[in-house]
Formats: sequence, C-alpha cells, structure tokens
Amino acid sequence: MKSADLLRWIRKYQITTLTQTPNLESVVGYIAGEAISGSWWSHVASKQIYNAWQFLENSGDVITLKLVRSKVSFVYRSVWPLLFRIVEDSLWREKAVAALNVVERKVLGIIERKQVVHLDLLASMCGHDHRTIKQSVGKLIKAGVIVTRDFHRSSGSHTLIVESWSAVRNRHTAVPSELTGLEDTIVKLKAIAGGNPLTIETSMRLPS
Repeated sequence: MKSADLLRWIRKYQITTLTQTPNLESVVGYIAGEAISGSWWSHVASKQIYNAWQFLENSGDVITLKLVRSKVSFVYRSVWPLLFRIVEDSLWREKAVAALNVVERKVLGIIERKQVVHLDLLASMCGHDHRTIKQSVGKLIKAGVIVTRDFHRSSGSHTLIVESWSAVRNRHTAVPSELTGLEDTIVKLKAIAGGNPLTIETSMRLPS
C-alpha cells in the first residue's frame, strides 16, 4: 500500500471509516481486499491496516474522529467546511453541552482552555480518578465536542491526545462553510457519510 494511493482513495470517497460500515468504504476493506468477520487485528493484513490508520490520522489532509456510527472515521479536507460549520455553531454547541453532566463539562472546560492535553494528565487537572476522566472523555467523544488521536511514546506505549475543535481547526487551517444553515449542513454531511447516523447530529434530533 502506497501512501499516495491511500490519499487518492480517501479523496475519492471523502468520508470513510476504519471498519466496515453500511454504504461506506472502510480502511479495513480497502487494505484487506475483502470483508472481514470479527476483529481485523487477527487478520493477516492487520499490520498494514494499522499503518494505514496511523498514516491517515497523521496526514495533513485528513481529520480522524468518531463521526459515523461512533466509529473511527476519516474526513478528507474537501468536507472540512461542512464539519466545522456544525461543530463551531453556537446552537449546536449549546445543545451538545446541555446534555453533559457536571464532571463532563468540567473536563471539557479544561480541554478547551488547554487546547491540547494528554489523557493521562487530565485526572490530576480535574481532581477526579482516571476511570471517571476516561468515562467523561468517552462521553465527550460521543457528543462530538472534542477530538482525540493516538500518541506513541518512545518506550512503545501509547496514550490519547485530547484536542478542542479550535486546536484541530488551527492545526489544519480549516475554515467553516458560511453558505448553508446548520440543519442543511448536517443533512449534506450525512449524505456524504452514506446516510449513516452521525455523532454530531444527536443533539439536534434531526429525523433519519
């Protein structure tokens, strides 16, 4: 698998997922060349699949987040204006934050102040145990209000880097679309995602 081929593939489909998803292309299917039942980690092409995942996650042309059906999803830069039109909308944010509990809001506040923070450090910053912080971050990911990516240490271990949307926008120099309303933008993004449920549409309660 050549990196140029992988970029051409993601450019063609715009939104893909790591694992198999209805009406969408997946990295697992693209690399393995076949449908995989069960965990892809046990597949002969697991190393190549993982490398492709990491390449896309670290590509300046792709944003990785749990967007489609709460799965790891890859969003090509042509779709970024739609994505940021939603996540930077004040109404969308108000409804998304309203669904969070007190601890989750506290964690979100720290992430947005720090912009970028390692998951391992959040517990000491928030004054809560690691399990509570991990659960809160999981809820924030599902709400679509933060983005995470893997960080690999020189020792070989890894942790999550947690980012605010403003940090992601600045890192990728993305600009939100100003041409469509919020609900129309969600409909357009969902169409590109094969009509699948999106994490960021949950708070808006739009019809399927």
